[in-house]
Amino acid sequence: MRGLTPAEKAAYDEEGFVILEALLTLAECGDFVKHMVDLHAGHTRLDGFELRQPGGANEWGRTHNQHVYDQLALDYLLLPQLRQPLFDCMGDEPEGIQTMYFWKGSEQRQHQDAYYLPGCMSAWLAFVDVSRDNGTIWVQPGSHRRRLLPRRVNPSGR
Repeated sequence: MRGLTPAEKAAYDEEGFVILEALLTLAECGDFVKHMVDLHAGHTRLDGFELRQPGGANEWGRTHNQHVYDQLALDYLLLPQLRQPLFDCMGDEPEGIQTMYFWKGSEQRQHQDAYYLPGCMSAWLAFVDVSRDNGTIWVQPGSHRRRLLPRRVNPSGR
């Protein structure tokens, strides 16, 4: 598998992120999306997978650490196509520790992943085309070189 080009590595060093397109084929993306839709619809069952109740506050929410009970999620966590690019960014062998799958755009408030997972790096895989209107991820350029900000508590307690 290919590593980062010098230009991609320079972009990561400067901005804190790099975009690598077409790491997966359309078929691989489609297979994973179908798997997730089938789980959500109840056509596929896995021990450990719990579907949120229809009409609930977050029925399309996300899965968390699905790789623990789902071989396909584990396969995608350990994608060979990610190993060398992550090594190039981190300067060390990557270890997969967490997975999340968002049914719809993550719609997360501004946050720093490093607050929750110090010393870790995220690899975000988009299984469908994304744009500014449907779930893109936003990164503050250069924030990987800045201090970790204290967690702000939302007045609602969330």
